[in-house]
Amino acid sequence: MAYNGWTNKETWLVNLWVDYSDVEMHQDGIEMDPSSIEAYVWEIIPTIECHFTADLLACAMGKVNWHELAEHFSEELAA
Repeated sequence: MAYNGWTNKETWLVNLWVDYSDVEMHQDGIEMDPSSIEAYVWEIIPTIECHFTADLLACAMGKVNWHELAEHFSEELAA
């Protein structure tokens, strides 16, 4: 279900909290493709000790449209 102009709420939340200017991968010459952005997001999430919480987070992260975010970040960088 679409949310605030994004594919879903999970994708919107990642965009809300991880702005393209925060993603320093492009400065290091790493292409901002969907898998790179997803890896970056997993990197900045603190380690979760509770398996229930980790499972819920993994479900939510599985719904994120990483391709949409990569396209959006690329457009913002080009502007």
